[in-house]
Amino acid sequence: MNKIKEPTIGVLLMSYGTPQIPDDLRDYMTSIRRGHDPSEQDIANLEDRYTTIGQWDNENLRTMTEQQGRALVKVLQRMVKCRDEQPSIIQNVYIGYQHMPPSIEDAVSQMKSDGIDIAIAIVTAPFYSKIGTSVYEERAQRAADQVGIELRMVREWWKEVGFADYWRIAIEKTLIEQVGPNLPYGSKSIVLGYDENDVTFLSVEDLLDDYERIIDELISREYYEDLQKYKDRVDDVALVLSAHSLPIAPMQNQLDPYVTSIQRFSCELAGSLILRSWSGHIITVEMDGQIHQGYASGLEYEAYHNPTVWTQAWQSAGPHGEWLGPSIETVIDRLIEDGYKHIVFAPIGFVSDHVEVLYDNDTVCRAQVESQGAKYYRASMPNNNEMYIFAMASAVEKRIVQ
Repeated sequence: MNKIKEPTIGVLLMSYGTPQIPDDLRDYMTSIRRGHDPSEQDIANLEDRYTTIGQWDNENLRTMTEQQGRALVKVLQRMVKCRDEQPSIIQNVYIGYQHMPPSIEDAVSQMKSDGIDIAIAIVTAPFYSKIGTSVYEERAQRAADQVGIELRMVREWWKEVGFADYWRIAIEKTLIEQVGPNLPYGSKSIVLGYDENDVTFLSVEDLLDDYERIIDELISREYYEDLQKYKDRVDDVALVLSAHSLPIAPMQNQLDPYVTSIQRFSCELAGSLILRSWSGHIITVEMDGQIHQGYASGLEYEAYHNPTVWTQAWQSAGPHGEWLGPSIETVIDRLIEDGYKHIVFAPIGFVSDHVEVLYDNDTVCRAQVESQGAKYYRASMPNNNEMYIFAMASAVEKRIVQ
Protein backbone atom coordinates (compact mmCIF):
# COMPACT_ATOMS: atom_id res chain seq x y z
CA MET A 1 0.00 0.00 0.00
CA ASN A 2 1.44 3.34 -1.01
CA LYS A 3 2.01 5.79 1.80
CA ILE A 4 0.27 9.15 1.32
CA LYS A 5 2.87 11.83 0.69
CA GLU A 6 3.05 14.33 3.49
CA PRO A 7 2.64 17.93 2.24
CA THR A 8 5.74 20.05 2.10
CA ILE A 9 5.32 23.30 3.99
CA GLY A 10 7.23 26.52 3.54
CA VAL A 11 7.09 29.87 5.30
CA LEU A 12 6.57 33.08 3.36
CA LEU A 13 7.94 35.97 5.42
CA MET A 14 6.75 39.32 4.06
CA SER A 15 8.11 42.75 4.87
CA TYR A 16 8.06 46.32 3.59
CA GLY A 17 11.54 46.32 2.10
CA THR A 18 14.38 48.81 2.36
CA PRO A 19 16.76 50.34 -0.23
CA GLN A 20 20.22 48.81 -0.38
CA ILE A 21 21.98 51.63 -2.24
CA PRO A 22 21.01 55.24 -3.15
CA ASP A 23 20.22 54.16 -6.72
CA ASP A 24 17.33 52.06 -5.35
CA LEU A 25 15.46 55.09 -4.08
CA ARG A 26 13.62 56.06 -7.27
CA ASP A 27 12.11 52.61 -7.84
CA TYR A 28 11.47 52.23 -4.12
CA MET A 29 9.53 55.50 -3.89
CA THR A 30 7.69 54.83 -7.15
CA SER A 31 6.47 51.52 -5.73
CA ILE A 32 5.36 53.17 -2.47
CA ARG A 33 3.51 55.82 -4.49
CA ARG A 34 1.76 53.18 -6.61
CA GLY A 35 3.53 54.00 -9.84
CA HIS A 36 3.82 57.77 -9.46
CA ASP A 37 7.34 59.06 -10.04
CA PRO A 38 8.90 61.01 -7.16
CA SER A 39 10.47 64.40 -7.78
CA GLU A 40 14.22 64.84 -7.60
CA GLN A 41 13.73 66.82 -4.38
CA ASP A 42 11.71 64.01 -2.85
CA ILE A 43 14.47 61.53 -3.66
CA ALA A 44 17.12 63.87 -2.27
CA ASN A 45 15.16 64.34 0.96
CA LEU A 46 14.76 60.60 1.48
CA GLU A 47 18.40 59.94 0.63
CA ASP A 48 19.39 62.51 3.25
CA ARG A 49 17.31 60.67 5.87
CA TYR A 50 18.89 57.34 5.04
CA THR A 51 22.35 58.88 5.04
CA THR A 52 21.65 60.38 8.48
CA ILE A 53 20.85 56.96 9.96
CA GLY A 54 23.84 55.27 8.28
CA GLN A 55 21.75 53.08 5.96
CA TRP A 56 24.40 52.67 3.28
CA ASP A 57 27.13 51.52 5.66
CA ASN A 58 25.13 49.47 8.17
CA GLU A 59 24.56 45.91 7.00
CA ASN A 60 22.12 45.20 9.85
CA LEU A 61 19.77 47.91 8.57
CA ARG A 62 19.79 46.42 5.09
CA THR A 63 19.53 42.74 6.02
CA MET A 64 17.40 42.58 9.16
CA THR A 65 14.51 40.74 7.49
CA GLU A 66 16.93 38.08 6.27
CA GLN A 67 18.32 37.78 9.79
CA GLN A 68 14.78 37.46 11.15
CA GLY A 69 14.07 34.76 8.58
CA ARG A 70 17.09 32.70 9.59
CA ALA A 71 16.18 33.04 13.27
CA LEU A 72 12.58 32.05 12.49
CA VAL A 73 13.74 28.82 10.83
CA LYS A 74 15.73 27.83 13.92
CA VAL A 75 12.89 28.50 16.32
CA LEU A 76 10.35 26.70 14.12
CA GLN A 77 12.57 23.65 13.85
CA ARG A 78 12.75 23.47 17.65
CA MET A 79 8.97 23.83 17.86
CA VAL A 80 8.02 21.11 15.37
CA LYS A 81 10.34 18.62 17.07
CA CYS A 82 7.96 18.75 20.03
CA ARG A 83 5.23 17.08 17.94
CA ASP A 84 5.27 13.33 17.24
CA GLU A 85 3.99 13.83 13.72
CA GLN A 86 4.80 16.94 11.82
CA PRO A 87 4.84 17.95 8.18
CA SER A 88 8.27 18.60 6.74
CA ILE A 89 9.41 22.20 7.12
CA ILE A 90 11.57 23.65 4.37
CA GLN A 91 15.04 24.59 5.58
CA ASN A 92 14.66 28.18 4.40
CA VAL A 93 12.08 30.87 4.97
CA TYR A 94 11.13 32.56 1.71
CA ILE A 95 11.25 36.34 1.91
CA GLY A 96 9.08 38.62 -0.20
CA TYR A 97 9.08 42.41 -0.05
CA GLN A 98 6.27 44.81 -0.84
CA HIS A 99 8.48 47.51 -2.34
CA MET A 100 11.85 45.89 -3.12
CA PRO A 101 13.02 42.73 -4.85
CA PRO A 102 12.53 39.89 -4.30
CA SER A 103 8.84 40.68 -4.47
CA ILE A 104 6.11 38.69 -2.77
CA GLU A 105 5.28 37.20 -6.18
CA ASP A 106 8.93 36.23 -6.74
CA ALA A 107 9.03 34.46 -3.38
CA VAL A 108 5.83 32.49 -4.09
CA SER A 109 7.13 31.45 -7.51
CA GLN A 110 10.34 30.19 -5.93
CA MET A 111 8.31 28.21 -3.41
CA LYS A 112 6.48 26.51 -6.26
CA SER A 113 9.75 25.71 -8.01
CA ASP A 114 11.08 24.15 -4.81
CA GLY A 115 8.08 21.87 -4.46
CA ILE A 116 6.25 23.65 -1.66
CA ASP A 117 2.62 22.51 -1.28
CA ILE A 118 1.48 24.80 1.53
CA ALA A 119 2.73 28.33 2.21
CA ILE A 120 2.34 29.75 5.71
CA ALA A 121 2.40 33.50 5.10
CA ILE A 122 3.20 36.02 7.81
CA VAL A 123 4.10 39.72 7.85
CA THR A 124 6.92 40.89 10.13
CA ALA A 125 4.53 43.52 11.53
CA PRO A 126 2.24 41.83 14.10
CA PHE A 127 -0.76 44.20 13.82
CA TYR A 128 -3.31 43.67 11.04
CA SER A 129 -4.56 46.67 9.08
CA LYS A 130 -7.19 46.87 6.35
CA ILE A 131 -5.20 49.55 4.54
CA GLY A 132 -1.77 48.22 5.47
CA THR A 133 -0.94 44.56 5.96
CA SER A 134 -4.02 43.41 4.03
CA VAL A 135 -2.12 44.39 0.86
CA TYR A 136 0.48 41.73 1.64
CA GLU A 137 -2.24 39.12 2.06
CA GLU A 138 -3.95 40.03 -1.22
CA ARG A 139 -0.71 39.86 -3.20
CA ALA A 140 0.33 36.58 -1.62
CA GLN A 141 -3.10 35.00 -2.23
CA ARG A 142 -3.14 36.02 -5.91
CA ALA A 143 0.37 34.68 -6.43
CA ALA A 144 -0.44 31.41 -4.65
CA ASP A 145 -3.62 30.93 -6.69
CA GLN A 146 -1.69 31.47 -9.92
CA VAL A 147 0.89 28.76 -9.19
CA GLY A 148 -1.38 26.34 -7.31
CA ILE A 149 -0.04 26.58 -3.75
CA GLU A 150 -2.31 26.49 -0.71
CA LEU A 151 -1.85 29.72 1.26
CA ARG A 152 -2.48 29.91 5.00
CA MET A 153 -2.23 33.49 6.19
CA VAL A 154 -1.29 34.66 9.68
CA ARG A 155 -3.25 37.90 9.86
CA GLU A 156 -2.04 39.20 13.21
CA TRP A 157 0.11 37.83 15.97
CA TRP A 158 0.61 40.57 18.56
CA LYS A 159 -1.20 38.46 21.17
CA GLU A 160 1.35 35.62 20.92
CA VAL A 161 3.48 34.87 23.96
CA GLY A 162 6.77 36.70 23.73
CA PHE A 163 5.82 39.88 21.90
CA ALA A 164 4.46 41.83 24.88
CA ASP A 165 7.17 40.30 27.06
CA TYR A 166 9.83 41.70 24.75
CA TRP A 167 8.47 45.24 25.01
CA ARG A 168 7.89 45.06 28.75
CA ILE A 169 11.49 44.07 29.40
CA ALA A 170 12.87 46.53 26.82
CA ILE A 171 10.99 49.42 28.47
CA GLU A 172 11.94 48.39 31.98
CA LYS A 173 15.61 48.02 30.98
CA THR A 174 15.50 51.53 29.51
CA LEU A 175 14.09 52.91 32.74
CA ILE A 176 16.66 51.04 34.80
CA GLU A 177 19.79 51.50 32.71
CA GLN A 178 19.22 54.84 30.97
CA VAL A 179 16.70 56.95 32.87
CA GLY A 180 17.62 56.07 36.45
CA PRO A 181 21.29 57.15 36.36
CA ASN A 182 20.29 60.51 34.83
CA LEU A 183 17.90 61.50 37.60
CA PRO A 184 19.22 63.73 40.40
CA TYR A 185 18.79 60.87 42.86
CA GLY A 186 19.83 58.17 40.39
CA SER A 187 23.30 57.62 41.83
CA LYS A 188 21.76 55.68 44.72
CA SER A 189 19.07 54.06 42.64
CA ILE A 190 17.82 50.63 43.69
CA VAL A 191 15.31 48.85 41.47
CA LEU A 192 12.85 46.80 43.47
CA GLY A 193 11.58 43.74 41.65
CA TYR A 194 14.69 43.46 39.47
CA ASP A 195 17.14 40.59 39.78
CA GLU A 196 20.45 41.77 38.28
CA ASN A 197 21.91 38.25 38.21
CA ASP A 198 19.59 36.66 35.66
CA VAL A 199 17.90 39.77 34.20
CA THR A 200 14.39 38.75 35.20
CA PHE A 201 11.64 40.57 36.99
CA LEU A 202 10.05 39.38 40.20
CA SER A 203 6.30 39.27 40.57
CA VAL A 204 4.29 41.77 42.57
CA GLU A 205 3.30 38.86 44.85
CA ASP A 206 6.98 38.23 45.62
CA LEU A 207 7.41 41.87 46.52
CA LEU A 208 4.37 41.84 48.77
CA ASP A 209 5.57 38.72 50.56
CA ASP A 210 8.95 40.32 51.18
CA TYR A 211 7.80 43.86 51.88
CA GLU A 212 9.34 44.20 55.34
CA ARG A 213 12.76 42.97 54.23
CA ILE A 214 12.76 45.34 51.25
CA ILE A 215 11.91 48.35 53.40
CA ASP A 216 14.56 47.36 55.97
CA GLU A 217 17.11 47.07 53.18
CA LEU A 218 16.19 50.47 51.83
CA ILE A 219 16.59 52.06 55.24
CA SER A 220 19.84 50.22 55.99
CA ARG A 221 21.31 51.39 52.68
CA GLU A 222 20.20 54.95 53.32
CA TYR A 223 17.92 54.89 50.30
CA TYR A 224 14.78 55.79 52.20
CA GLU A 225 15.59 59.49 51.97
CA ASP A 226 15.94 59.15 48.22
CA LEU A 227 12.55 57.45 48.02
CA GLN A 228 10.99 60.38 49.82
CA LYS A 229 12.75 62.73 47.42
CA TYR A 230 11.28 60.83 44.49
CA LYS A 231 7.80 61.05 45.97
CA ASP A 232 8.07 64.81 45.62
CA ARG A 233 9.39 64.58 42.03
CA VAL A 234 6.99 62.01 40.65
CA ASP A 235 6.29 63.97 37.45
CA ASP A 236 9.81 63.60 36.05
CA VAL A 237 9.33 60.61 33.73
CA ALA A 238 6.79 59.94 30.96
CA LEU A 239 6.39 56.98 28.59
CA VAL A 240 5.18 57.33 24.99
CA LEU A 241 3.98 54.19 23.17
CA SER A 242 3.82 54.95 19.45
CA ALA A 243 2.78 53.31 16.20
CA HIS A 244 2.59 54.36 12.56
CA SER A 245 -0.29 56.71 11.88
CA LEU A 246 -2.94 55.98 9.24
CA PRO A 247 -4.58 58.33 6.75
CA ILE A 248 -8.13 58.98 7.88
CA ALA A 249 -9.78 59.21 4.46
CA PRO A 250 -9.41 55.49 3.50
CA MET A 251 -10.93 54.45 6.84
CA GLN A 252 -14.08 56.48 6.11
CA ASN A 253 -16.59 55.80 8.88
CA GLN A 254 -15.22 52.41 9.91
CA LEU A 255 -12.28 52.25 12.29
CA ASP A 256 -9.39 50.11 11.07
CA PRO A 257 -8.84 47.15 13.45
CA TYR A 258 -5.18 48.21 13.56
CA VAL A 259 -6.17 51.25 15.62
CA THR A 260 -8.06 49.36 18.30
CA SER A 261 -5.36 46.65 18.43
CA ILE A 262 -2.63 49.22 19.02
CA GLN A 263 -4.70 50.92 21.71
CA ARG A 264 -5.55 47.65 23.43
CA PHE A 265 -1.93 46.47 23.31
CA SER A 266 -0.75 49.82 24.70
CA CYS A 267 -3.13 49.58 27.67
CA GLU A 268 -2.20 45.97 28.38
CA LEU A 269 1.52 46.64 28.05
CA ALA A 270 1.46 49.69 30.32
CA GLY A 271 -0.59 47.76 32.86
CA SER A 272 1.93 44.90 32.85
CA LEU A 273 4.91 47.05 33.77
CA ILE A 274 6.08 45.97 37.21
CA LEU A 275 7.98 49.21 37.68
CA ARG A 276 5.08 51.40 38.71
CA SER A 277 5.29 54.67 40.53
CA TRP A 278 4.03 56.11 43.78
CA SER A 279 0.92 57.55 42.18
CA GLY A 280 0.21 55.09 39.40
CA HIS A 281 -0.40 55.65 35.69
CA ILE A 282 -2.70 58.11 34.02
CA ILE A 283 -3.90 56.40 30.85
CA THR A 284 -4.62 58.69 27.93
CA VAL A 285 -5.95 57.25 24.66
CA GLU A 286 -7.69 58.90 21.73
CA MET A 287 -10.50 56.79 20.28
CA ASP A 288 -13.15 57.86 17.80
CA GLY A 289 -11.98 61.45 18.06
CA GLN A 290 -12.40 61.58 21.84
CA ILE A 291 -9.84 61.57 24.64
CA HIS A 292 -10.30 58.79 27.19
CA GLN A 293 -8.44 58.77 30.49
CA GLY A 294 -8.21 56.12 33.16
CA TYR A 295 -6.18 55.48 36.27
CA ALA A 296 -4.21 52.38 37.28
CA SER A 297 -2.81 52.54 40.79
CA GLY A 298 0.78 51.59 41.58
CA LEU A 299 2.57 50.24 44.62
CA GLU A 300 4.44 52.86 46.58
CA TYR A 301 7.49 50.81 47.43
CA GLU A 302 8.35 49.74 43.90
CA ALA A 303 11.11 51.18 41.73
CA TYR A 304 11.24 54.94 41.87
CA HIS A 305 12.46 56.05 38.49
CA ASN A 306 9.72 54.78 36.20
CA PRO A 307 7.01 56.70 34.35
CA THR A 308 4.20 58.34 36.22
CA VAL A 309 2.30 58.93 33.02
CA TRP A 310 2.07 57.02 29.78
CA THR A 311 0.31 57.94 26.59
CA GLN A 312 -0.20 56.43 23.17
CA ALA A 313 0.73 58.46 20.08
CA TRP A 314 0.78 58.12 16.29
CA GLN A 315 3.93 58.90 14.32
CA SER A 316 5.46 59.04 10.82
CA ALA A 317 2.35 60.53 9.17
CA GLY A 318 2.54 61.45 5.51
CA PRO A 319 2.89 65.06 4.37
CA HIS A 320 -0.54 65.27 2.74
CA GLY A 321 -4.08 64.78 3.97
CA GLU A 322 -5.47 64.18 7.46
CA TRP A 323 -3.86 61.48 9.58
CA LEU A 324 -4.80 59.70 12.78
CA GLY A 325 -3.85 61.52 15.98
CA PRO A 326 -2.74 62.56 18.48
CA SER A 327 0.56 62.97 16.65
CA ILE A 328 3.75 62.18 18.50
CA GLU A 329 4.82 65.81 18.06
CA THR A 330 1.67 67.02 19.81
CA VAL A 331 2.14 64.52 22.62
CA ILE A 332 5.73 65.65 23.19
CA ASP A 333 4.67 69.29 23.51
CA ARG A 334 1.87 68.37 25.95
CA LEU A 335 4.19 66.32 28.16
CA ILE A 336 6.84 69.03 28.32
CA GLU A 337 4.20 71.67 29.04
CA ASP A 338 3.06 69.46 31.93
CA GLY A 339 6.58 69.45 33.34
CA TYR A 340 7.97 66.07 32.28
CA LYS A 341 11.75 66.23 31.90
CA HIS A 342 12.51 62.61 30.99
CA ILE A 343 10.52 61.12 28.10
CA VAL A 344 10.89 57.44 27.17
CA PHE A 345 9.75 56.34 23.70
CA ALA A 346 8.74 52.80 22.75
CA PRO A 347 7.74 52.51 19.04
CA ILE A 348 5.62 49.41 19.63
CA GLY A 349 4.09 49.48 16.14
CA PHE A 350 7.51 48.83 14.55
CA VAL A 351 9.72 45.77 14.82
CA SER A 352 13.22 46.77 13.75
CA ASP A 353 15.67 49.61 13.41
CA HIS A 354 14.89 51.50 10.21
CA VAL A 355 14.32 55.03 8.96
CA GLU A 356 10.97 55.59 10.71
CA VAL A 357 12.56 54.79 14.06
CA LEU A 358 16.16 55.95 13.64
CA TYR A 359 15.17 59.17 11.87
CA ASP A 360 11.58 59.99 12.88
CA ASN A 361 12.20 59.08 16.52
CA ASP A 362 15.93 59.37 17.16
CA THR A 363 16.48 62.48 15.03
CA VAL A 364 13.21 64.44 14.80
CA CYS A 365 11.62 63.56 18.16
CA ARG A 366 14.93 63.80 19.96
CA ALA A 367 15.49 67.29 18.58
CA GLN A 368 11.99 68.36 19.64
CA VAL A 369 12.47 66.99 23.16
CA GLU A 370 15.97 68.31 23.73
CA SER A 371 15.24 71.76 22.27
CA GLN A 372 12.75 72.22 25.12
CA GLY A 373 15.17 71.19 27.84
CA ALA A 374 13.99 67.62 28.39
CA LYS A 375 15.87 64.32 27.95
CA TYR A 376 15.09 61.77 25.22
CA TYR A 377 15.25 57.97 25.68
CA ARG A 378 14.14 55.10 23.46
CA ALA A 379 13.62 51.40 24.16
CA SER A 380 15.55 49.09 21.85
CA MET A 381 13.74 47.51 18.89
CA PRO A 382 12.97 43.75 18.63
CA ASN A 383 15.06 43.18 15.46
CA ASN A 384 15.95 39.45 15.71
CA ASN A 385 15.49 39.12 19.47
CA GLU A 386 14.41 35.57 20.31
CA MET A 387 11.30 36.63 22.23
CA TYR A 388 10.03 38.49 19.17
CA ILE A 389 10.96 35.60 16.88
CA PHE A 390 9.33 33.12 19.26
CA ALA A 391 6.04 35.03 19.08
CA MET A 392 6.17 35.00 15.28
CA ALA A 393 7.08 31.31 15.21
CA SER A 394 4.20 30.47 17.57
CA ALA A 395 1.74 32.08 15.16
CA VAL A 396 3.26 30.20 12.20
CA GLU A 397 3.23 26.89 14.05
CA LYS A 398 -0.47 27.25 14.82
CA ARG A 399 -1.23 27.65 11.10
CA ILE A 400 0.86 24.58 10.30
CA VAL A 401 -1.27 22.32 12.48
CA GLN A 402 -4.63 23.93 11.64
